[in-house]
Amino acid sequence: MNSSMSGKLDFRQSRASAAAAPVHGGKKAAGSTPSAAPPQQQPSQAEQQAEADEAALRQFDLDSRFGPCSGITRLERWERAAKLGLAPPADVPELVRRHGEDSDFNKDLFYPGKV
Repeated sequence: MNSSMSGKLDFRQSRASAAAAPVHGGKKAAGSTPSAAPPQQQPSQAEQQAEADEAALRQFDLDSRFGPCSGITRLERWERAAKLGLAPPADVPELVRRHGEDSDFNKDLFYPGKV
């Protein structure tokens, strides 16, 4: 190491010393430990199923083979595609009806308020 570098720390050393430096005037409460973020709750099985259903319906929305999806419900789009012989995914009506035809699950991906 040359004499011009002798008083300088490299990036890793400066980060390590900064992390070890006391905070708030140098006083540390006795027995305190770093606060950890509260544990995240795992989504319930119903929430996981709803997310999987919405992902499958989004794929249907994004598949251009079945025509435009804007301004039409997912069931209407599925029925139109079936009438035209386009073989839409058979699970779409079941997924929509599982959550209710009046639910957001029947609204297309680009429905106002959903995006």
